[in-house]
Amino acid sequence: MTESFSRLNEPRNKRRKTAKKLVFLILGIALLFAVVRPFLVFFKSDESDPTVTAVFRVSRDGTVFGFATKYGDMRDLAATDPSVVRAAVTNSFEDKALLALRIVKRTVSPTGAYISVVEKDEEITAEYPSEDDPSYDPFYNPPKTYKTTFTLETLNADTLETVSSETVFRTEGVEQWTFLRYVLSEDKLLFESVTLPSRSFPDGGPDRYFWQIRSNGQWTREPIDFGLEGNVKVLGWEIVKETESILFLLYSEEEQKTYVSNYGYQKLSVEKTVELPSRFCFKDARLNVLSGARRFSVCRTVGESETQDTVYCAVYNTADLTEVKEFSIPGVPRDLHVDAVVIAPNLDFAAYGGKRLYLYDVRRGKSVLLRSSAPTYFKLVLSDLRRAKAENAPVVAAYAYFWSIGFTKDSETLSAADDLGNLFQWDVPTQKVKRKTLSLEY
Repeated sequence: MTESFSRLNEPRNKRRKTAKKLVFLILGIALLFAVVRPFLVFFKSDESDPTVTAVFRVSRDGTVFGFATKYGDMRDLAATDPSVVRAAVTNSFEDKALLALRIVKRTVSPTGAYISVVEKDEEITAEYPSEDDPSYDPFYNPPKTYKTTFTLETLNADTLETVSSETVFRTEGVEQWTFLRYVLSEDKLLFESVTLPSRSFPDGGPDRYFWQIRSNGQWTREPIDFGLEGNVKVLGWEIVKETESILFLLYSEEEQKTYVSNYGYQKLSVEKTVELPSRFCFKDARLNVLSGARRFSVCRTVGESETQDTVYCAVYNTADLTEVKEFSIPGVPRDLHVDAVVIAPNLDFAAYGGKRLYLYDVRRGKSVLLRSSAPTYFKLVLSDLRRAKAENAPVVAAYAYFWSIGFTKDSETLSAADDLGNLFQWDVPTQKVKRKTLSLEY
């Protein structure tokens, strides 16, 4: 009886064994594909290497928008949404150094046309003292230098063809570098002139800011006088449209003091200048306007040990430059290379990082890790192992850092974006993730 029962179950047992073999086979194939897939990228042509064509950015007031980065130009996205360019020009970012030139050279006029400021360098040979002259120095007197012509072009918003072009000015001396810093309007452009290193100023001369203003078809220069003597360096600045002013963070090398000046760009004059506490009297101090523009902060990172830093922060009122609050963030990992701290308008929280993003609770004195850039980096590398090559890895890793950070005006939401098209948002009181927008470009 038992033997006959076993014979009856033989077909069922065979089917089970076959099904198990099939499942193991499918799992094996899937595992093999997962292991082999990353190596297939080595057989791809370099021409098929994907590139990010659009990324997110977070404005000073926590507004999220995107813009095109293909070929380093803003035309692609700006042509379809001019408000993006307006937002880019009227707000500030934590990554000014990376975006300043892209943003400042292309803006939108009130008529809807595009304004572009074009620089043209002309190489010239200057006459320098002979070797017998006591002032001769081959290091400070290079054999060649450049003069630059700045031209304002107006482009048709639909065709991007140049409608008009006019020369704003040409650099007057070969001993300086001149840079466009801000396009306030079609008639008012902000420039910076930097003196090259010399015997008198081994680290370079004072920074000079000036306006080029158009009136009755003529361009004239209006220098900005901060009222400080000697070699003064501009460590940072922010346009504050809410008060029609510019905040300048200044460092006097002779006095070894740091100042903040409130400059009214309608009156073209400095309204007030205050000296900052001694802990901020160094060239690595940083200035940032808080969301809502009612306050601004000055922060400085100081080495605490071989592995940790302390970030000192002071908050001031934008209107009268009076101090509101001071606090410090201890135990900041040195490998983050913190360049700036973003403080919430209610002054209860601060965000900092780059390689990793932290949220600091000012009242409790505690930092919470919100996210590391490592998962994004490894995801990108596994999708294309060529990016893991020694010469590419540091650049790719930097793309995954959190370059743009901002709180909303109500201090409830923190947004952060990298250079790979990824956006992350957190609810500040709970530190919980509210939104993840992952780029499909890579």
